[in-house]
Amino acid sequence: MDIVKRVDALYEALDNSALTDKAELKAEVKCCIDAMMHYFSVVSDQQLRYLGNSKNKLNISYMKGIEKLRSESHDDAINACSRLNEICREVNVDDVCDFDTNDRRKVAEFCGLLAGELFFSNLGTH
Repeated sequence: MDIVKRVDALYEALDNSALTDKAELKAEVKCCIDAMMHYFSVVSDQQLRYLGNSKNKLNISYMKGIEKLRSESHDDAINACSRLNEICREVNVDDVCDFDTNDRRKVAEFCGLLAGELFFSNLGTH
């Protein structure tokens, strides 16, 4: 799975399309990716808080707030995956999210893979 190549293909297809709203669609693609990266960030922050504190030192009300944020950002990531695929279909390219976007676990895994692939592609090691 090369997510970066699929995103690049989507941007290229949008550039080459005859759609009048392609600039708006490209901005929407970025917003979708931002939503997935936000979910990754929230999960990472939550996990670091768990790792850095013994269970009896965790602020339960704070952790409940973080859990609510995680759940909401996960829902946003699910919606972002679905919308990305809709845009892909509009310009006739392969789905960026090539899995069941209703599967919460698959969406979570994808967000982690996306973060890694974007990071390493920027380093030129991918």
